[in-house]
Amino acid sequence: MIKYLLGILFITLSINAYAGGDSTYMQHFNIEKGLPSNGIYSVAEDDLGYIWFSTDNGLVKYNGYSYKVFTASNGLPTKDVWKLYLDKRGRLWVHTHAYKIGYIKNDQYKTMVTSTKIIYPIYIASDNRNTYFLYNESNHFRLVTVDSADSITNTDLSTQSAILSPKCILYTRDNNTFYKRDLSRGEKDLQKTCTINNNNNNPFSFTANTTGIFYNTIYNFSFLNNYAQTINTDNCEVKKIDLTDIKGQSEENIYTAYTNQDSLVLITSKNIYIFDSSFKMQEKIQLAPILPPSSQVAYYFEDKFRNTWFTTNGDGAWCKVRPSEIFHINNTLDVLSNAKMVGTAAGGSSFWWQKESTTLYILDSGKKISTYSFPKNTLLRGVSAAGESEAFLCFNQSLSIYNTQTKHFSNFITKYHIRHLVEDIKGGNNAPLILNDSLAINQYLTNKTSVSLTHNGFFIKGYVGVSVAQLSGDTLFVHTLEQERYTDMIHDTVDNLFILYNGAKLSIFDPITEKKITLTPEELSYLNINSISAAEVDRFSNLYVIDNEKLVIYNFRSGQIKYVTTDFNFIDAQLKIYNDQLIISGLFGLSYAKIKGPLSISSFNVIANAKNSYYSRLYSQTINNERDILLASDKGIFDIYMSSLRIKNAIFNPASNEFFKLTLSTPYQAVIKDNDTLVIDQKNQKINLDAINFFGTGSVQYHYYISGYNTDWQQSVSGEMYIGDIKPHAYYKVYCTVSDNLWKRKEIIFYLYVPPYWYQSIQWKVFFWICGVLLVLTALLLVILSTRTIVARSNEKKRMLTELELRAVYAQINPHFVFNTLSAALYFINKKRFDDAYIHVNKFSRLIRAYLKSSQDRYILLSEEIEMLSNYMDLQRTRFEGKFDFNIDVDNKLPTQNIRIPSLLVQPLVENAINHGLFHKGEGGHLELKFMQGADGSELICIIDDNGVGRERAKELKKHNSAKPESYGTKLTQQLIEIFKEYEKMDISLEYIDKQSPNTGTTVIITIKNIKYVT
Repeated sequence: MIKYLLGILFITLSINAYAGGDSTYMQHFNIEKGLPSNGIYSVAEDDLGYIWFSTDNGLVKYNGYSYKVFTASNGLPTKDVWKLYLDKRGRLWVHTHAYKIGYIKNDQYKTMVTSTKIIYPIYIASDNRNTYFLYNESNHFRLVTVDSADSITNTDLSTQSAILSPKCILYTRDNNTFYKRDLSRGEKDLQKTCTINNNNNNPFSFTANTTGIFYNTIYNFSFLNNYAQTINTDNCEVKKIDLTDIKGQSEENIYTAYTNQDSLVLITSKNIYIFDSSFKMQEKIQLAPILPPSSQVAYYFEDKFRNTWFTTNGDGAWCKVRPSEIFHINNTLDVLSNAKMVGTAAGGSSFWWQKESTTLYILDSGKKISTYSFPKNTLLRGVSAAGESEAFLCFNQSLSIYNTQTKHFSNFITKYHIRHLVEDIKGGNNAPLILNDSLAINQYLTNKTSVSLTHNGFFIKGYVGVSVAQLSGDTLFVHTLEQERYTDMIHDTVDNLFILYNGAKLSIFDPITEKKITLTPEELSYLNINSISAAEVDRFSNLYVIDNEKLVIYNFRSGQIKYVTTDFNFIDAQLKIYNDQLIISGLFGLSYAKIKGPLSISSFNVIANAKNSYYSRLYSQTINNERDILLASDKGIFDIYMSSLRIKNAIFNPASNEFFKLTLSTPYQAVIKDNDTLVIDQKNQKINLDAINFFGTGSVQYHYYISGYNTDWQQSVSGEMYIGDIKPHAYYKVYCTVSDNLWKRKEIIFYLYVPPYWYQSIQWKVFFWICGVLLVLTALLLVILSTRTIVARSNEKKRMLTELELRAVYAQINPHFVFNTLSAALYFINKKRFDDAYIHVNKFSRLIRAYLKSSQDRYILLSEEIEMLSNYMDLQRTRFEGKFDFNIDVDNKLPTQNIRIPSLLVQPLVENAINHGLFHKGEGGHLELKFMQGADGSELICIIDDNGVGRERAKELKKHNSAKPESYGTKLTQQLIEIFKEYEKMDISLEYIDKQSPNTGTTVIITIKNIKYVT
């Protein structure tokens, strides 16, 4: 298994940095970098992670990439801002000498207290309920209490001496007696604490320049006399602290003092002293190694990401981004700064070539440098390990061997006693190349750039070509496997394979079988590898390939591939493997991950070169004696101890939420984390994202996709995200990534929710739907009732019209019938058959009553119609003195008591059959009536069949007998049918069938569809 350390050459933009000492590198923020002033009073961090600078020319918000400046034009009382205080509600209270006091929230300034005189919040503190501050007006202290709803209580304390502690305890003094009141507990009355005894040898002075309180101890610092006094408010014990007591310097002057979280910070002209709650010094920071001599520190601050900030009164601000003791310049290796590391040998020796002076520096495992000068125009093309104590050096004049133990150079040809060289090219048609001259052999070998030992010979990479060579006696047999130019070569000692690659091609050679596997550009593209910039192999047969901005792992044995996403870019990156650690370094810094097995690595830890604080260019790297990583940069040689990679304060995990924060900047401000839900009002057509990254380099780009809203991924440089058409009361899933020139934030998933207005809520929608349905139903009901009324009126008109028309028809039918019947009675009387006439008239009277009744109704029961027809035909048979007989046949399926048919529909047709058919026949006449069910229960068929003379003969007889009355039966029946079709929607059809000779007579078929039923 090859054990190498990662090396990388990164070239990118640089940022001006001042290096005042061996291992301290600072970022400088001033007017040239975009600040409005070099006079910076203090620095603060809000609850989102933004850094705020208080300057004499405005308030500045910084996210690691850009500045946002607030001045009087943005609502500030004045552009001269002294200090900021972040309360527990996320409000940034602005300390200015002005006529009002207020705070900033969501980038908006809000005034809380106004006065006709200049006021300044001297002391400020907050608890979970309220924020409290003191200011002096007309030589009296006033206490202001602001609750979470911005309700204000402004109280005159009627005292000229008051102090407010960070724990929200108000102290007042009356002469030498101290009183206190705990505001966080809601105490209203002052309680006496102690009385100062100024008769002792150490009286407490209230005339010092800086007075404050830290826990229960009030302190005073005298700028002129360079000492501090403290008084314990519980027992009024007074102490004096001189700078000499804390190992200060005699010419050192106190500049300022203040409390910062759980520490008291004292800043002098030369040092920063940090005290704990018992006023014991915990840390002393010397300013000389950090800042230029002319810079007077005004404020010291450490943010949540452990970046340390120093502001000055005239030289801007300085920042040490996440202090790291790992990057340490080794000045004893300065001679290597101008040389290029060209290779390593087993045992930790590294070879450094200075091209201009043709000088070779060999750094051994003990960090001792051996120097060798070579003739002018000498080129060292490559160095590769040869066994445990030797290395091959490929010069343009010879192939040499260097022994790291004896420190002796030898010629490759001389050492192996080579007198002959035979080269054949695999697949070539040319004759083998045979060299028998040592000069020619030497010239042949100088075109090689890397030589490695194999089990039975050598593996050689040249400018154009890859070969295996075997030594037999004094002859070197070279077999050229491929004529291809490769950038680099890796030896897999586990599987004894050689991996060679260039930007677009990768080949794997087996030196024993001389077989190879080549991945062409097309095949690499299929594997989602577009360009190879670096490669390495581990003992688990994992091949690591860097393709511009991604890491690809391919396992030889399983044939599986894995893509690894990192939080830093791989532009121009290289990688190496050492002790099962995958190490990547570059302009971003140094990163490493534990190799767990096939296709398995841990997450990356990073030691950052934040904003090029340590170097701007990285030339080369190597591992020395398995203990040190040497990085050659434009700032010198960094000597990084392998053991220091375990220092927790120096490393960080880029995948954490504290690194590269994604925030919402409008319509309100919030840190966005995985699975957060952002509630956005409907009036907002867009939202704005922002990023916080104090390691950030270049410009920020946002890529996002809103599921169910966007069709593909969107890109934004400003962070603006359009959401104008998002539906209320629906959750939209958002996928978002943020990146800059070097860093990439892991994909974050959050949700957008637009709350509905009251009338858009589900309850109101349901209510509106119910009301709408009720309105529709009411409207339908009104329409139905109105329609029914109109239809009823129309039907009534139709009914009346039908009645009139039917009565007109019946008025024609009834006289016709009566005339024929009375004609029969008259016949009997003329024949002197008075008894028959009497019986006939009697039957006629009963029949006429039934007809008069039926003519009053449009419909008649089928049973009643059959009975009337039977009576009628009986009367007619009497009239014609028995010249015909009749029969009525009713289908058993017909419910005659429940079927209603049009009145007087059949009688005229029966009358026609008797008067015009049977009357002329003479003897033997027969009339048959049949009532049967049609195709279904809604259809009735009535058949009137006679064996009379037929319709044609009846017409002839009528012509010869002008006295015969005209027949109205057929005409009246047809009128009746038309009326029922039009007004009653009853389909009635009438069909005449004339019998053919020798048969005589006529068959009439009446078909009634949609018959009426009664219960």
